[in-house]
Amino acid sequence: MSHPFSESLSPWRARRGWREDGAWFWRVLLAWMAWLAWPTLVGAEWQAGEGHRRRVVQPAGDPSRPVGFRLRAASETGVAFTNVLGERASLTNHIYLNGSGVALADVNGDGWVDLYLCRLEGANALYLNRGGWRFDEVTAASGVGCDGQ
Repeated sequence: MSHPFSESLSPWRARRGWREDGAWFWRVLLAWMAWLAWPTLVGAEWQAGEGHRRRVVQPAGDPSRPVGFRLRAASETGVAFTNVLGERASLTNHIYLNGSGVALADVNGDGWVDLYLCRLEGANALYLNRGGWRFDEVTAASGVGCDGQ
């Protein structure tokens, strides 16, 4: 059975359930995290407790290096982006406060994942990845700001 509005929707949107609620993103992210964690889980033993059990997991890699994410300054990365939202828009719809969007792709084909960051009010920004957590903003030169859309 086709979607009642499938004529007005793009083909990928007409497939019900595929991207409608964003749950696909969390499923893919969870699967990716599980895939990354698998080597640390193999061979780990469960420890039984009262009404629960647990497993101690040690991250792979050099134990002297910190694990996880750390905040990097805009001066270090080259990414200086803020999604500012006016009070009127935020009062119209509180969901706008969650932000607009992020796209990750190799835009210029150099093998590095580039960033496209969206604003609800104002121009979007494209940052080309130069490696080593360094990015160059090329929004104006590439003409992809989409201001006012």
